[in-house]
Amino acid sequence: WIYRQAHNYYDMQLPWMKIAGIGALAITAYLLSLFLPDDIVVSIAARIGLMMLFVIGVLILPILSNEEKELLFGLLKGPRRIRQVFAK
Repeated sequence: WIYRQAHNYYDMQLPWMKIAGIGALAITAYLLSLFLPDDIVVSIAARIGLMMLFVIGVLILPILSNEEKELLFGLLKGPRRIRQVFAK
């Protein structure tokens, strides 16, 4: 019902399957983080590892197009490239 009503007002043409895939991956990462130890050093290291697994999962799974993956790789290689991306 909500989707139909929103579609009647303005169709944003979002790729809902991709959004659902990234959302499911994010929820899984969050749920896994609940089981991490409370020790501060171990917790920080484990959360960094979990964040890296999330990014790798987004890149490996067929969620993003090849163009989006190339853009993300470029941003990961050099954050200063953000200016080039947004200048277009």
